[in-house]
Amino acid sequence: MGSRARHNPHTVCCPTEAGEEGEEEMSEMEEPICCRRCGVVKAAKAFEKRYEPGRVGRRETCMACRSKSKITPTRSPEYLARKSLRHRVLRYAKPQTRLKVLARNTVHAALKDGRLQRQPCEVCGATIVHGHHDDYSKPLEVRWLCPEHHRDHHNAMRAKERAA
Repeated sequence: MGSRARHNPHTVCCPTEAGEEGEEEMSEMEEPICCRRCGVVKAAKAFEKRYEPGRVGRRETCMACRSKSKITPTRSPEYLARKSLRHRVLRYAKPQTRLKVLARNTVHAALKDGRLQRQPCEVCGATIVHGHHDDYSKPLEVRWLCPEHHRDHHNAMRAKERAA
């Protein structure tokens, strides 16, 4: 190999793509590049050009390896299902959190299908309201409070807990 390929850590041990004939095909303008992923020295045209600001030249991974990496086990339906399940298990690890989420989802569904209607704030009559559950085991028993009174209600509950 007459010219040194870029990506120095692999240049000594990298085989060329097509042996001696491959070296003739490599462009005289750009020196060959060793693919970081497969470790094969290839012509510069086998590597995509960079279009990111401040980064000039070509990518360190050849187009063949980049296209293979797009079909990875991390994107397979089985992996995504396992990942989703793991996320749900961790997110709802506490039974109280699970009840909260189920209550919220029930309220959203009831609002959507008409079983429940938003009411004005119980304290001031404002129309922009939050639904508040005093008991998550009764998901359709909702108190409608404006953001200000909802915050005040939670602050009062926290103060009561601290005092007890």
